[in-house]
Parts: sequence; C-alpha cells; structure tokens
Amino acid sequence: MINLILLTVWLTLSVISLFFLIQGRRFKRGGVVVEALCVGHFTPAADGYAGSVLEYSVAGLGPYRAEVTKRKYHPAEIGQTVQVLVNPKMSGRAVLQSERDSKVGLVIYLMMTAILALIFVADLL
Repeated sequence: MINLILLTVWLTLSVISLFFLIQGRRFKRGGVVVEALCVGHFTPAADGYAGSVLEYSVAGLGPYRAEVTKRKYHPAEIGQTVQVLVNPKMSGRAVLQSERDSKVGLVIYLMMTAILALIFVADLL
C-alpha cells in the first residue's frame, strides 16, 4: 500500500514539474529581448520577496506590464531600464535577461525525481 502511495506522489510531482519546465521552455523559445522600464516596486509576500513592475513594448505594440520578482532586493530601481525576455504570445510575462538561462527548475526536477525514486526503491527492499 505504501508503495502505491509513493508511486502516485512521485508520478504526480514529476508530471507537475515537467509541465512547468515545458511551459518555461516554450516561453523562452518564442521570446524576444526588449528594453523595459521599471515603473514601480512591490512586495508580494511577507517572506522577504521583492519585485519590480516593468513596462515594455514589443514590435510597436503595448505598452505591456509585467511583474518580475527576486529574493531580498528589487530586480530594478524605479526609472531604470533593463533587458527582459518576453514572449509576444504571452503578454504580461517577462524574465530578466540576466536570469534567462537559469537551470534551477531543471535541477529541482531532477533532484526531486531522484529522491522520490530512491525512497520508492528503498521501500521495495
């Protein structure tokens, strides 16, 4: 019974993680780099996250707004121009150019899959 529960949890978490990885790759694949102007700051949670509100245009369309978060500090100061990756098909979403090639999602997915697989195999023994 515990094997079935572990297998179900493992499969569910793996599918969810894989979905987000695929979405992120689609976003990056169709994305273009544009200049964005920081027009505000926000703190979405009490746990220390800080974010910036960015305004940008793509191919003469816009302006669009996107919220970009980062831990501990604002990614951009108000009035500062930064480069962001945006996908014209997904307006309102932006990724800082400096964070574009982050592999954090892939590393988390692989670690989670490996840990759950080890737990599952250890339970079988």
